[in-house]
Amino acid sequence: MSSPEPFCIEVPSVSPPGVADEALPLIETGAVNVAASMPCPLKVRFKMEFAEFGAAQAAAGTPVHCPQALEGQAAPLADHLHAARGEDELPDVLVNPPLSLVFSQALRPRLFAAGGVYLGITRPADLAALPAAFQAAAHDHNLGFLAFGSWQVLWDRTLGDERALPKTWTDLADPAQAGRLAVHGCHGTIGANALLLVLRDRLGPEGVTRFAGNVVRLAHFAQLIKQLGAGPERAPLNVMPDAASLQMPTRKDAAIIEFRDGPLLTPMTLFVKRSRLEACRAVLDFFWGEAFGAVLTRGGYRTPQAMDWRQPYTWPSWETLAGHDYEALAAEVEAAFQAGLRRGAEAAA
Repeated sequence: MSSPEPFCIEVPSVSPPGVADEALPLIETGAVNVAASMPCPLKVRFKMEFAEFGAAQAAAGTPVHCPQALEGQAAPLADHLHAARGEDELPDVLVNPPLSLVFSQALRPRLFAAGGVYLGITRPADLAALPAAFQAAAHDHNLGFLAFGSWQVLWDRTLGDERALPKTWTDLADPAQAGRLAVHGCHGTIGANALLLVLRDRLGPEGVTRFAGNVVRLAHFAQLIKQLGAGPERAPLNVMPDAASLQMPTRKDAAIIEFRDGPLLTPMTLFVKRSRLEACRAVLDFFWGEAFGAVLTRGGYRTPQAMDWRQPYTWPSWETLAGHDYEALAAEVEAAFQAGLRRGAEAAA
């Protein structure tokens, strides 16, 4: 991927998501309700662009409500989807909901399966651009693909020997990488659950634990980048979103490692209520339009048409995601990850 334009780094607050004293409601009566879970590199510009779009819609008499585009903390989507008793209590459009919800056995039959409340929707030209595996996933699992980001590993060249560098994602779980990994994450856990699932697919749950045992620092990518080159808490290998690594200051002596199995994909998905498809056309046009396209590009994301599908990419198997209760699976790999962090801390003590 080519380098995107600079973006504003937003470092999250100390409080975990969903604990604000007065969370913003997900539903506003009389509006088209949108729940948009934006990755960190996109949040600031998304708020700006959606505010302009929302003002135009309000002036036209068709108000749009998106709490993630407002100042404040939105009510947790997971809690809301589980608690909703009727379709009118659900957002009309979901942008990038966690796949742990999309493949949750408690939610999927009613909300996300074929014939459920939500239709996974992909722009036709984007659907045609997807490789066969993702086209099949869109059809078989009722998924809509809006864009793709990726994760890579940034090597701090002031530390370590190039001959010791990992060659694949599974190499990060090798004992040779003990004490060499720093990983982007917030609130005490990794920011890419997909990586843990890839390691579980290839190495089993113990592979997740071994990987976590090699981690010496878990912090927001802005803090990892700040440490590169001379920081006292820097690490040789920094696992982070591609968008973050591409914004590294040129004075930093660091480089992206090109793995044999390619970058780790982070799909951005899109769902709309089947019963509200026509009412949501303007919102869909916004997310498929130039303004949001610029937000994606500047944040290191690409539409399916802009992706270079000739190169390899890493992603968990769709069979794994669809064949399990993803909420339970996510809890399993998170427990394995936390066990590895404790093991690594004990070994370093």
